[in-house]
Amino acid sequence: MAEDRSEPRPEKVAAVDEIEARLNAAVSALFVEMHGITVAEVSDLRNQLRDAGVSFRVYKNTMVNLAAQRIGLEGMEQYLTGPTAIAVSPDEPSTAAKVFRAFGKTNDKVRIKAGLLGTQVLNESEAAALADLPTYDESIAQLAGVLQAPITALAGTLNAMISGLALALSRVAEQQGEAAAE
Repeated sequence: MAEDRSEPRPEKVAAVDEIEARLNAAVSALFVEMHGITVAEVSDLRNQLRDAGVSFRVYKNTMVNLAAQRIGLEGMEQYLTGPTAIAVSPDEPSTAAKVFRAFGKTNDKVRIKAGLLGTQVLNESEAAALADLPTYDESIAQLAGVLQAPITALAGTLNAMISGLALALSRVAEQQGEAAAE
């Protein structure tokens, strides 16, 4: 007796649900193609991503496309060809891209195909450019530097004025001391 294929299998539904949940929870995601990469290289990449707090998993393109359609990601299907792995950054938009950039310096078998920033679909160059974004901590440090610079300049100016005033008072006191001595 032939099996009824009108209803999707529960494991496929669960896979699409999982992908949808991961993409919804992601600050950013990268869709990556890997060709000719060894098991050891994949293991090394996975470890680097895990250490950075990025989850990494290979899914069937049809499952990813279904999940993308469910959450309204327009234009994803053009990037879902060939072997595709998804790296999801739950906290920092640039983290996964920075790991892939560093990994790519020694291994050219991995290519970023596309990405997501929130619900915005990014092409290959836009997704790779995420690596140029500062992390949250780097952004806070930059902001603190920008806010601190005028205060530091003001403090320096006030300090110079006080030093100048002290020097002028010292000279006046010396002149009065010399005049009194005459």
